[in-house]
Amino acid sequence: MRELKLDPKMPAHEITANLRRIFSGIVAGNIKEEAIRQIEAKGPFEIEGDALMMKNLDLLLDSFCQDQRMKLPTEKEYLPCYRILP
Repeated sequence: MRELKLDPKMPAHEITANLRRIFSGIVAGNIKEEAIRQIEAKGPFEIEGDALMMKNLDLLLDSFCQDQRMKLPTEKEYLPCYRILP
């Protein structure tokens, strides 16, 4: 995921495609056994890009966490499978 860049200078369709890939990766990291094992072995996905875009993405993902929309129903506390890099 770290290779997926987000920069406002990129064409809109490339930003959209990379956002879709990021969200798909996060979903996989939350529910698919293979991705969960990879995260356990290598650590959380790293997401990097333009500072303002990363701040906004972090706010959006944090709101999903607060609304408990980032995991399947369980008693366990959600641990993000991603890390936003500055």
